[in-house]
Amino acid sequence: MQGDAHKLAFQVREAIVPAFSNIQAWSPSEQNSSAFWTGKLYAAMEALASTLNLDVRISRKEPCNWQFLYDVAFLETTDPRLLDGSGYFRPEASMKRLVIALESEWLRNPEEIIYDFTKLLVARATLRVLVFCPTTANDADAILERVAAAIRDFRDSDPQDVYLVCAITAAASRCVLFNGSGGIHPLPPNEA
Repeated sequence: MQGDAHKLAFQVREAIVPAFSNIQAWSPSEQNSSAFWTGKLYAAMEALASTLNLDVRISRKEPCNWQFLYDVAFLETTDPRLLDGSGYFRPEASMKRLVIALESEWLRNPEEIIYDFTKLLVARATLRVLVFCPTTANDADAILERVAAAIRDFRDSDPQDVYLVCAITAAASRCVLFNGSGGIHPLPPNEA
């Protein structure tokens, strides 16, 4: 299962990083808008879900019943084409598994970022993803250290668990892969 998670991690990274590669070209209002950042992330995740042929659930107000526990959830269903738009699972389009659970936090408060990460500890997903925007590289390092500690401290962690954590800034994006023991495995630089 870890091989599948690593492959998914590369695919997720390849979808996320380009979505934020031109932050410096964004208007000041876009750069300071959580809604704008969220829209960029959600668009990238919807495109990836389509490529992976997965049902994607994104936290939005509409349509009703489409948020599924996390900001973004990639689900394997019997047949996504049979979903009727209500968001409900039915026998002909039942949920089979949670493939990717993703949480994002654009507020630069480390406590808020770690709070969102802790939701991923209990996810029974092949890959768990956190996307955040640190103020500085040192802030990113401190948050990555806290993520590793949270994984190590969680009693139900499994060494086979895989987490992708992406720190997004105007200067550069940095994505790190963690295993269920809190070990860090940097991903190669993005080609985008």
